[in-house]
Amino acid sequence: MRQKKPIITYEFGTLYIEEQPHKEGDTALSRLTFDNLWDFILSNNTNDDADSIMSVHTRGGKRYIRTRRYVGTIQTKDGQVIEILPKIYKSSGKQEEDKETCRKVFLNMLRHFSDIRAKSFQNAGLDTRKNFPILEVYISNYIAAVEELILGGIKKNYSRVSENQRFLKGKLDIPRHLSKNIVNKSRFAIQYNKYIEDIPQNRIVVSTLQKLYEDSHSTTNKARISALLGLLSDVPSSNNIERDLKLSFSTNRLFSAYELLIKWSSQFLLNKGFTNFSGACVNQSLLFQAERLFENFVAYLFKKYAPTYDRSISLKTQTQNTRYCLVDRRSDGKGMFRLRPDIVVETDKNNPHYECIILDTKWKAIDGDNPDHNYLIDMKDMYQMYAYGQKYRQGETPRAGHEVIPKLVLIYPYSEKFTKQLPEFVYEDILDRYGLSLMVVPFDLTNNRSYEQQVHNIIKSVLIAKKKQPILLQYDLEDSTFPLVAAESMPEYTPRIKSDMMLVGCYKNKQHKEWILNNHLYNIRLGKRNGSLEKSGLMIAASRLLLYDKDNPIEYTVYELDTTKQVLANSDIMIDKGYPDAKNSRSYVLYFMGKEVEEHPMYDVISLRKSFAPNSRNNAPFFVEL
Repeated sequence: MRQKKPIITYEFGTLYIEEQPHKEGDTALSRLTFDNLWDFILSNNTNDDADSIMSVHTRGGKRYIRTRRYVGTIQTKDGQVIEILPKIYKSSGKQEEDKETCRKVFLNMLRHFSDIRAKSFQNAGLDTRKNFPILEVYISNYIAAVEELILGGIKKNYSRVSENQRFLKGKLDIPRHLSKNIVNKSRFAIQYNKYIEDIPQNRIVVSTLQKLYEDSHSTTNKARISALLGLLSDVPSSNNIERDLKLSFSTNRLFSAYELLIKWSSQFLLNKGFTNFSGACVNQSLLFQAERLFENFVAYLFKKYAPTYDRSISLKTQTQNTRYCLVDRRSDGKGMFRLRPDIVVETDKNNPHYECIILDTKWKAIDGDNPDHNYLIDMKDMYQMYAYGQKYRQGETPRAGHEVIPKLVLIYPYSEKFTKQLPEFVYEDILDRYGLSLMVVPFDLTNNRSYEQQVHNIIKSVLIAKKKQPILLQYDLEDSTFPLVAAESMPEYTPRIKSDMMLVGCYKNKQHKEWILNNHLYNIRLGKRNGSLEKSGLMIAASRLLLYDKDNPIEYTVYELDTTKQVLANSDIMIDKGYPDAKNSRSYVLYFMGKEVEEHPMYDVISLRKSFAPNSRNNAPFFVEL
């Protein structure tokens, strides 16, 4: 049978019979192909997987089929291959470009599905196989992995062999010898260990190749499989797939070369990880849940690239973390409803500045320009993230009197309607307590060169840009005191900041230090000059002061600050107080210092500036989160 050109459709698309009327964007099938698919769906209407792949409908007396949440390839009995691609990347308006972009996105995600990282699964293969069905690509890469295994040498192992020979070797199997050789005294029923290729791993590979030979419609793939089966002619196929798979997974590190190949074989032989149907109407299908592919792929990228963000803070990534339950305890003392966020990125728990980022991935199309409809974000996703945040906040150990607030991130695929991070979602904004908030960000799968940078940008946005925002307090240039009322532009609560922020400032020389300590005041000059705060009508409160030597930043002392006595002082007040550098027409903010703080974390002023005030001038004061 001559191989037909694959038909391309998309998830949540409509398939119709080619001679029938249709809407723009629907996909036409021949009547024979359509009938095969229709009959296949009806014959499997009790199978949940089949129902979630496609569904049959009738409208105005006309039949049509809807694809659902699976992507991949399906081949009908008449030899027609149908590829179902991710619809979310059907965006350029150019049909052929869209097809290739969608196929590349799909194969990029497939490369790392269930930790199967086929070395030969490269995009380069697509450039020379523009109409090569995805199923054949998958088969081709399995073949390439077996070829690589054989080039490195297939493994052998000792296996128990039972034979009836003319010589005595190993152990005499007495019951079998008596039953077989009661007449023929010249033979012995023996058992012995033989170093052979007939081992579970090789039997699984042979069984998979035989199955793929039947499934493949590519003459090239069939020829390659035939060549491999010839090289493995001494290895029989498995007569107990589940037993041999179990034995293959439980072997030692000497068989590590088989590890990924056996995982891949289990997918083909047991239909694990994807839905695989065949029968009277369908030859073969290889279909994957798009959300699982996306979830697995983004998790793989975070495990790979999160540690390279900043090696000094040692980020650890876990996937499908099951640390907490939604219900901590029932009558028998056990928890229930286990929480399982897709990705948890955290620093060392012994770090005084412990950070925890909880990320969840959703394969859904949202609209960044539609805030009136909640950007099309599903409310249950928001509830889910809130539950994660509450449990991970309650579960972690507070440090230095401060609650550990996890950072929450929802990742959706980049699309033409979702191209940039949404405004921050704040779950709660409670007095004396920093509430949970959520970032919603896109992830662009079309450009594999940007994967590392995208991972780093998300982490940076959480750890740096999304640090607890300082409270900005209004002050009146005509008044000498700061009103404890938050600015309208940042409706925050004043008490919350008093235990959360630290002012980092220097003393210029010995005379300046003596003035600070004798008056129990620390001053910041207003204006735009070096060492000044910008005069904007807003000021930041703080509960501590880190006072360091301008010429030797490692020399510092930490003091308490009284946030109820901040004042705005002009040059006359500073001259009257004997400030050594007071000049006319200058304005200052004065912070009232309390006692020295004896127990506090070790600080590195240079590193703090890089993290919290990277664009500030040298020795200019800045504020950090405690």
